[in-house]
Amino acid sequence: MYELRPYQSAGVKECGDAFRAGFRAPALVIPTAGGKTPCAAHIIRSVTQRGWRTLFLAHRKELIDQASAKLHEWEVEHGIVMAGRMPDRRHAVQVASVATMINRLDRYDAFDLIVIDECHRSGAPSYGTINDYYGNPRKLGLTGTFCRLDGKPLGVAGGGLFDYIAQGPSTRELIEQRYIKPYRFYQPDALDLSGVGTRAGEYIAADAAGVVDKPKIIGSIVDHHAKLGAGRPSIIFAASVEHAEHVAEAFRRTSLRATACSADTDDKLRAGVLKDLANGQLDVAVNVGLWIEGMDCPAISYVGLGRPTKSLTYYRQAVGRGFRLHPDWSDLVIADHANCQLEHGYPCVHIEYTLDGRPTRDKDEEDVAVKRCERCYAVCMASARVCDALLPDGRVCGWVFAQAPPRPREVRQVEGTLREADLQAVIAEEARKAAERRSQEGSARSPEALAALAAERGYAEGWAAHRQKARDEKADLQRRAAELRRQQGCSLSGLYALKPKALRAEIAERLQVQAEKDEAEIA
Repeated sequence: MYELRPYQSAGVKECGDAFRAGFRAPALVIPTAGGKTPCAAHIIRSVTQRGWRTLFLAHRKELIDQASAKLHEWEVEHGIVMAGRMPDRRHAVQVASVATMINRLDRYDAFDLIVIDECHRSGAPSYGTINDYYGNPRKLGLTGTFCRLDGKPLGVAGGGLFDYIAQGPSTRELIEQRYIKPYRFYQPDALDLSGVGTRAGEYIAADAAGVVDKPKIIGSIVDHHAKLGAGRPSIIFAASVEHAEHVAEAFRRTSLRATACSADTDDKLRAGVLKDLANGQLDVAVNVGLWIEGMDCPAISYVGLGRPTKSLTYYRQAVGRGFRLHPDWSDLVIADHANCQLEHGYPCVHIEYTLDGRPTRDKDEEDVAVKRCERCYAVCMASARVCDALLPDGRVCGWVFAQAPPRPREVRQVEGTLREADLQAVIAEEARKAAERRSQEGSARSPEALAALAAERGYAEGWAAHRQKARDEKADLQRRAAELRRQQGCSLSGLYALKPKALRAEIAERLQVQAEKDEAEIA
């Protein structure tokens, strides 16, 4: 049976503490490739042993198959509710396709827990219908990116399903702890997207394809792959079916084995493509709208971004396809041909998610205290003198960092349009700007001052109200935590330096202690 990693155990415990504290719908947020499904399997196994009935919801066949396989590893018997599969209603655990379950609600008894995979999608009406039909039971959300493209809240106060966030480690922390591959990021000169329209918050696919589906851009994708990704199992994200076919054909003209896939491709053929990538029978897979979620192919060590997107979720999930560890590849190369980094920042930048809408970047100053090894590209703590990353052959890298403050490294120009990103400098600059913004916001103590700051920065209407609401909620958390400390005879020292997440965790822990004390007195 799978043994949970320390951060997975911590996430499972935090969700359990949230339930015990009275929250009914925590969301567990762990970056792509960090392993959310094992956490869910552990929780489902635990509650099943206590007699609970559990419904695991996902929106794609790949996610359902992945969840089913993980539950089998954890020895959890279950049925599958999906078109083309034989249902088995005897089991207390059901793994279901949302599209199928919505039409079979009356065939299943009520559930005590609904687990929602890729829960950033839970704003769709079908999830609410299923939840309401079974009487709003407890829920557990799983995602790597707890936000929606349209910026609408996923929290209950804004019409969503969740009331607590258990936020796990950042991508940077997973790299540091060697749970995912380090990466090298190559970015393009700016792509002109001024003529690309948007619909429902995302670039219009046809307009975006018109910008990137050109010989110059396609040639750039192929040429830079030859320089940066030769021999690496590679996936490319394209803007349209035609664009994918054109890119795949351009790769084939260089004698590489390449194919194009889309939602129209047969399921078995799509699965065969990933197997061929893994066993070396295919060099490049170009896809449209696939492999953003539920795709597990650790051999992938090159990701090419050929489709511009306004979706942080799409971007983070796409690059995350190459993060899983593999014995043959010690790092991941990301080639951004579509302005994705300019839109969303680098994959290692920390994101603090909220229940109320759009997330914020660079929340914590410590997230920038890292540096990259020049030999193996692993990310190390800024204070490290020697890189202790493990190489593929099991040896420690051993690169000795310069002790004097390094001079700013010139950006290395690569022939063509891509250049390697100096991530340390970029993150440090983003942190400086974020600190300046926080200082300004901290000085704006009244709603009127916040509104004036919003107008000065050109922020959207409602930003000031959102910030004031966050302040009010933090003040309420501080009040509740202070009251519990006083009741339990504890000092208030350090309370007002805690962030909302820490305050919620303390409240949950103190409520649990109080509940145990009350039970002992009754007994």
